[in-house]
Amino acid sequence: MNFQQVGDAKAVNKAISLELDATSNYLKKSWSSSETYYRNKYPGWKKLPQFGKWLEFRVLDAIWGNGESTLKLLRSIVVIHLVIAVYDTYMFGDVWSLKDYLASFLASPGVFFGIANPHTDHYPVWFSSAIAATRLIGFAFLTAILVKRFGRR
Repeated sequence: MNFQQVGDAKAVNKAISLELDATSNYLKKSWSSSETYYRNKYPGWKKLPQFGKWLEFRVLDAIWGNGESTLKLLRSIVVIHLVIAVYDTYMFGDVWSLKDYLASFLASPGVFFGIANPHTDHYPVWFSSAIAATRLIGFAFLTAILVKRFGRR
């Protein structure tokens, strides 16, 4: 808060990064450490919810850096495009043809953004729904990152 009040955006970003690292270390130690503090605070089955919290933290960190990394979000979107391309090639192309994978990858932005779909009538509802949900969540994450970044300046 002190950095934010004086308008030092770089220091705010560094402080948040340190806080995220500390949270990650605490959550990991809460279920995996044999230190006395963690053994007494999280005995037996109490480690299981802590493992769930740590796993959720790590997944969100990989997807969008817990709200701090535009690059991780872009990387996640590229991975989604690869998944769309692999699915499209597996279902409608030749799985042994790199040309089919490339064509599916080049068509994946249209599928992701709902603009075009080379196999409109052939995609199952669950797959189209998953793409639409992923798109909406991705836009929400991007909006959150932008609001956080510009809100600090």
